[in-house]
Amino acid sequence: MISKKETNIIPKGDMLKKDLTNRIIMFLLENQGSVTEIAKKIGSTKARVSESIRELESLNIVKKEVLGRTHNYSFNYLNPFSKEIYRMFLVKKSNDLNKKLNYLPSILTEYLKRIFKKNFEGMIFFGSCILEEEFRDIDVFLLFSGKQDLKTIEKAIKDFETFYRNHKLSYLIGTKKEIVDNYLKKEDMFYQNLMKGVPFGCLNFFLDLRFKEHEAILNDIIDRTITGLREVINSLKERDDKRYVRKHMENGLFNIIYAFLRYHGKSASNDYEAMNLVSEYLTKKEVQTLRKLKEGHINFESCRELAIKLGRKVFM
Repeated sequence: MISKKETNIIPKGDMLKKDLTNRIIMFLLENQGSVTEIAKKIGSTKARVSESIRELESLNIVKKEVLGRTHNYSFNYLNPFSKEIYRMFLVKKSNDLNKKLNYLPSILTEYLKRIFKKNFEGMIFFGSCILEEEFRDIDVFLLFSGKQDLKTIEKAIKDFETFYRNHKLSYLIGTKKEIVDNYLKKEDMFYQNLMKGVPFGCLNFFLDLRFKEHEAILNDIIDRTITGLREVINSLKERDDKRYVRKHMENGLFNIIYAFLRYHGKSASNDYEAMNLVSEYLTKKEVQTLRKLKEGHINFESCRELAIKLGRKVFM
């Protein structure tokens, strides 16, 4: 269960100052679930969680996936501000772990910096020391640039443990490249779990890697959305040329639709499948506007409003 103590972080916005909201976000950063599952995990009621989830969804911080009668919620990594939200929670998580381990992480980080200088690039704590109140060893992945003398590292750790006698370090040694290559391949679950850990001395590296794929997807979505909007704008300027208008209005609007669907984790193999998928987000009138457009009948104002409605979702 996630405690109140672990989540006293205040992102911008009045709604995000609520303790319950913070506990929900903290859970959804690494998990997904229904309102019932979230309420059970964070120790709250379904009614209170449901209310907060609706507010978070309206801010585009969490997204909903409908699976039959079940609504599953997850953190929206495609929100343009998601990285900064994640950063704030990660800093709080680091501070909590530091206190929990009697400031061992920050002292060990500075200790290794002084010995190995630029060759030491930070560390990531993972495993039971993060997840459990009681644990035997402290699991930590030490980041070094290039090959290092293992005996020198081993001696440095042993010397440190004589100072922090109450904590046994179970450490691994590797490079940033090793983590990047294995994490992005998604073949070794160790690296997936490692990147759910807590970084010290390598926060920006950790964040950049966690968001590398999400940022690439978001950039592609934004590019396609802007391309679509430009085509819609051009078609609105050339209303006299009906063939030109129909072609570019249709191409532009469907570029926006495909981008919108990808933003929601969906894909379509053709325009008609795309219309069916996007219809759940539209009014009957808007669906009719799309159908008429495919038939060659253009309502300029309706198409313009629909392009704006779907396009702005990416920039919320």
